[in-house]
Amino acid sequence: SSDVTQCTALSGTSDHLLHCFKRDELDVFITSDPSLGLEDVRRQFFYGEPSLLAYPASVQFPESNIDWSHLRFCGLPYIGLTTGSGGGKLFDNFLLTHNIPIHQRINVDSTAVLLELINEGMGWAITRPAGIIQHWETIPNVKLAPMPKPLLSRELYLVSKKSFPFDLFRLIVESLVRITREQLAKKTIEFAPWLKEDIYTIDLDNDKKIPFSAFLKHEEIIR
Repeated sequence: SSDVTQCTALSGTSDHLLHCFKRDELDVFITSDPSLGLEDVRRQFFYGEPSLLAYPASVQFPESNIDWSHLRFCGLPYIGLTTGSGGGKLFDNFLLTHNIPIHQRINVDSTAVLLELINEGMGWAITRPAGIIQHWETIPNVKLAPMPKPLLSRELYLVSKKSFPFDLFRLIVESLVRITREQLAKKTIEFAPWLKEDIYTIDLDNDKKIPFSAFLKHEEIIR
């Protein structure tokens, strides 16, 4: 509040935010889309989170080592995000790259709707911990498990035009790193401890990507 006189926060799919950015309706935005095709922009990675499997509690899967064949033949469709979202585009590219067939699917444009459908027993999804945390209390009938290999991860970036003040951009990056470390990463490990080694943050001293587990070890040493 000491650096700006007015702040407007918008939410939406990556495509919607990118459209607003191109129309100069946004100064900065967060995206998980690695292929924005933008020139003359500043782009900073600040958090990487792996995906996990979310499915209805009524479905009987093995207690461990759920694979793609279990999902394909469980009798329920895959529920995914539309390709207008960074997450939806990321998962579609993942399926193509690894030649994983999904025969039946439902696409939605909101993680909230996606999780509501799973909670009602209507399908399963490969989704991100951030969405689970946001809607945790509304999905009592959703079970979580490691996703079948290979692991799909989502990287989050802060993007601005190069004309945007660098000091303010850097301040936002530092805030995002602090929030994702202290809240998002730690809450994720509470309900999905198997992801501990696959969450990434950055070392603000040199902007290098580091595992969150390395940051925790460093934090313990300081204590």
